Amino acid sequence: MFKRKKSTQKREELHSKSAKFSTIDRIAADTVIEGKITSARGIRVDGVIKGTIECKGKLVIGKTGVVSGDIICDSADIEGRINSSLVRVKNLLHLRPTCDLVGDIVSGNLTVDNGAKFSGSCKIERSFDQEATVVNDTKKMTTEFNKDPKLAKIKTA
Repeated sequence: MFKRKKSTQKREELHSKSAKFSTIDRIAADTVIEGKITSARGIRVDGVIKGTIECKGKLVIGKTGVVSGDIICDSADIEGRINSSLVRVKNLLHLRPTCDLVGDIVSGNLTVDNGAKFSGSCKIERSFDQEATVVNDTKKMTTEFNKDPKLAKIKTA
């Protein structure tokens, strides 16, 4: 009798843990949200968002979804419209045939279906940690450049 109760508790704990990672936050059609949205899991947008979206899971923007703001997520599947200065996706960004994206993309991988609209720049970046290193190297090079009088002459010439 007690063993059965413990096994039921363990099953419920496992179910709640797996549900935490498999569930997504949904923004339904005819819903308008203004402001920053942050989620530890995936988000599906079928409504309108005016602001930044940050999620650690997959972002899905449905056909009726509209986002006006920056996006930072693990992976994304876009069918709707985005107007953003930056769409930053760690892994795969998939632009579906009904997608209309205006903005700059930084992504680990990019798939663009026939019919998708995209206007902006695109940078494929395999590791986001490397960007900080590159910035630091650039600062170091600039500092060395300014210290060396021979290089300074080249710079001003």
